[in-house]
Amino acid sequence: MLSLLFLTKKLKMILTDKWIKEQDGMIEPFIDHTVREINGKKACSFGLSSAGYDLRLSDKVLIKAKNDIAADDPKDSSVVQTKELKVFEDSKGKYVIVPTGAAWTSSIEYIRMPKNAVALLQPKSSYARCGISIINPLIEPGWCGNMTISFINANPNPVKLYIGEGFAQMIFYSIDEVELSYSERGGLYQDTKGIAFAKV
Repeated sequence: MLSLLFLTKKLKMILTDKWIKEQDGMIEPFIDHTVREINGKKACSFGLSSAGYDLRLSDKVLIKAKNDIAADDPKDSSVVQTKELKVFEDSKGKYVIVPTGAAWTSSIEYIRMPKNAVALLQPKSSYARCGISIINPLIEPGWCGNMTISFINANPNPVKLYIGEGFAQMIFYSIDEVELSYSERGGLYQDTKGIAFAKV
């Protein structure tokens, strides 16, 4: 009980829309409000929210392809077999259909993390209710790039994901400024463009 109380006191606060607005160039392109419609059509919301920023889904979504030859290797992306999903369009917008299992995409936005904050991703609540879980690790101070988003469709049914609309909510937490940022210590995934797999 004492250790839990100690950890709770050590936690820094979640940063709000006011702080996010003050971070010039942290998110590009930056939308300073919540967008709920595109060309008069309802959209999965994106842009600035009260306590986070909703990232948009790019037009490239990869799913796990069956591979009977080798095990996936975090040190060698060449053995990770993927398949790009086809983009469809109907009256609701452009979308992909994601089957059950692992998948990857990236944010449209380019992120530049400051040295005094970290971030976590979670799925938009509408997608979470469809069985989508995001499994990204901590986004470290000093990292920059398009956000590679690893996610799972745990639904036994396929799920529609809408291209160019909100998919993942980015939550920022304040920390003491680090001595060495992700970029300064040569992080493997610095300045990524699109979907990034292992580089080691």
